Amino acid sequence: MRALCVLLVSLTCSCSTSTHRKLAQPQHVSEVSAWAAYDQQRFDECAREFQTVADSATSPIVIAKALYSTACCSARAGKPDAAFRALTLSLSLKIPAITDQLAEDEDLHSLHADPRWKAIAAEIATQQAARPPNPALRQELLERKEVDQAVRRQWAADFSNQTLQQAVVATDAENTAWLKQAIIDHGWPSKSLVGQDGAFAAFLMVQHADKDLAFQRQCLALMQQALPTGEVDAMNVAYLEDRIAVAEHRPQRYGTQFINDTTPFPIADPAHVDERRAAVGLGTLSEYKKAMQLQAWKQQ
Repeated sequence: MRALCVLLVSLTCSCSTSTHRKLAQPQHVSEVSAWAAYDQQRFDECAREFQTVADSATSPIVIAKALYSTACCSARAGKPDAAFRALTLSLSLKIPAITDQLAEDEDLHSLHADPRWKAIAAEIATQQAARPPNPALRQELLERKEVDQAVRRQWAADFSNQTLQQAVVATDAENTAWLKQAIIDHGWPSKSLVGQDGAFAAFLMVQHADKDLAFQRQCLALMQQALPTGEVDAMNVAYLEDRIAVAEHRPQRYGTQFINDTTPFPIADPAHVDERRAAVGLGTLSEYKKAMQLQAWKQQ
């Protein structure tokens, strides 16, 4: 589908050419083969390999993602029966990250004229309606994120300005206190509760709550609990995990935290860092370093 890649507050995402690809994380050697087949438009083989992943997986979200990708490849291969079978099974697992993306995936557009698509669309609507969204909480999160970004942009223009630095500190403290209460009242601000953008705003506040390491640890645990259902993004969990590791003077796992534009804080098992980064949807460390240097401003 559309390639989406945004640089925000030193957060880079890997671009993808398809919506369902954005949802996938390498879990199995068959998945590597499947994406190679997809890139080469060998869609029958692609579908078979993803089905192998689904058959061998035990995690519901991995199974649902693999079935979703099986459906996409089957649709591209001109096999709607197989595509609808896989879609129905994927939707039955009720993973929000898949439900929200499925209707717009270009790989599935050939199925929209089929009478069976009506049932798929109805199931998507039913699952989305069953969630308890909180638009007011989402709006507050987005507004606080904008303030967070605004004060950081101002400070980045003059890092020697103590007044601006204090404004950043004060904003972080206020957002931390507010988010603590919001979590007590509503639980972790998940995608189904506040949307993708609201969930990212909540993560960003935690990422900047450096004065309260215990709170960051608490939020990491909540995000890790929500990860298997797709309610949080794996790359956000990786960023927060690295942030906490650096604060605790431990090697980070994903290389997301940098001392300066070119030097990351120490990384555990650096020979395999790109494998770990790929597993959470991040590009290579080399690509990340280049992106860091190109950003006009950043706040580590």
